[in-house]
Amino acid sequence: MVLNDLGQSEVIFEKNIRKLLDLVNSDEVKRFKLGVEILGKVLGFEAIQPKGDTVLDGVWRLRDRFLGFETNVEGIYRAPIESEACRQIHGHKKWIQENVPFPDGATIDVIIISKKNMTSGDSLSQESDLFHINISVIREIALKTTIMLRWILLDFGKSQRQKQEDQIYKIITMEKLTYRDIEEYFKTH
Repeated sequence: MVLNDLGQSEVIFEKNIRKLLDLVNSDEVKRFKLGVEILGKVLGFEAIQPKGDTVLDGVWRLRDRFLGFETNVEGIYRAPIESEACRQIHGHKKWIQENVPFPDGATIDVIIISKKNMTSGDSLSQESDLFHINISVIREIALKTTIMLRWILLDFGKSQRQKQEDQIYKIITMEKLTYRDIEEYFKTH
């Protein structure tokens, strides 16, 4: 359970939550990528950060669903995403298929996370099967997640949490932080 992973005491829990928020709010690439990885784990995905120069920046997996991430958190807000960044993403799907246990029928969505709100004209044709979100979306999801987890921690004592999984699931559903909600969020923002 995520609450147990974040810490058995409220002090450790708060320290870990603050670390997550600090990382996703960082504009330093390395720290931000670590924040995305931790956020994936907190949301219940198997999350990894591949090693290497030409690999994607992160992968979240849940059974046969893969979300790949390319981060571009440094740079100018108003400059468009270049077509080269979009072309690079297509190789990331292949990397996931070749380097992560990939079950038959699995699906992959790749998301570009950046400060930018638009793509350049010639990159539009390159990104027909890609998704782009502004960095603020990740930060919003992280904040919403930490608020929800604090609420769950306060509402349920440590011994009650395990008995209250149905109630916790209702809270996660009400806050729109299920796996499906997260995927939809990435595809529509």
